[in-house]
Amino acid sequence: MLGMGSPNDPVFFLHHAFCDKMWAMWQRSKMANGSSIEETYAPAKDGPPGHNLDDVIFPWDDKTTPRSVLDYHALGYRFDDDKDHLNFMANVSLRVFQTHF
Repeated sequence: MLGMGSPNDPVFFLHHAFCDKMWAMWQRSKMANGSSIEETYAPAKDGPPGHNLDDVIFPWDDKTTPRSVLDYHALGYRFDDDKDHLNFMANVSLRVFQTHF
């Protein structure tokens, strides 16, 4: 049986998943105004070491920077209100309907 540390708590998982969703919604709102993903991040430079857009994120490898993880789609994440996810689900539903009826 797992210990009851916070990462094992379902509420911890739900809270952080919701924080990720809020971040994605904020990014989409900024990009709808014509900004790029990179333009939604601050500081791009001149911030404290480890906080800038192209600083290496410790403890991961020397290629992982904030810029490399800003696009959550590239990381394989989808949220239920993502346009591409909604299109995907509509296509799946259509195929299931066509298969069974």
